[in-house]
Amino acid sequence: MYSYTYRGAVLVGCLGVGSLLLSACGFSSNSTVTTSASSTVVSTTTTLPRAKLINFGATLQAWNSSHTSDPNNSSGYWPRLPDGRDTYSSLNVQDGVVLGFTFALSPSIPSDLATVLVKNFMPPTEVVTSTVKGTTCEVFNFAKFGGHNPYAALIFDEQGSVKSIIFGVDTLPSGC
Repeated sequence: MYSYTYRGAVLVGCLGVGSLLLSACGFSSNSTVTTSASSTVVSTTTTLPRAKLINFGATLQAWNSSHTSDPNNSSGYWPRLPDGRDTYSSLNVQDGVVLGFTFALSPSIPSDLATVLVKNFMPPTEVVTSTVKGTTCEVFNFAKFGGHNPYAALIFDEQGSVKSIIFGVDTLPSGC
């Protein structure tokens, strides 16, 4: 079993099964993880409060109140990762709304856990309309958002794990 902690949320993976346990930001969760030699059971009950957007779709004010800027990089936001990268970078703000950023991961994580992050970083009203998987990335396309075509692209490392997630609108990153 492994776990990955992100801003108060713990991603837990057991034998290929992923679950997001939310314990911060007003979320309450009762979870049980049971492991035996032959099987793993993950059950989660989560009560979600009214969503306050702090990632994709957030106002710049909401973003800045929830993220710590890197004083040495105007488009970077902490925490700083062990490999020296900022967790958040390449912020794209249009008309005061966050419509893109890169979320870096270190260490890389399995794609099933990254998919959970994608769904939790997007507004709760957004629905995946299509998915395209290539050798270097997997792209999730979402329904229109404010006249734009949003996407999230999982970027794979050499082992096929996800090293970063690019959120954006309209134009996919090169190579995807």
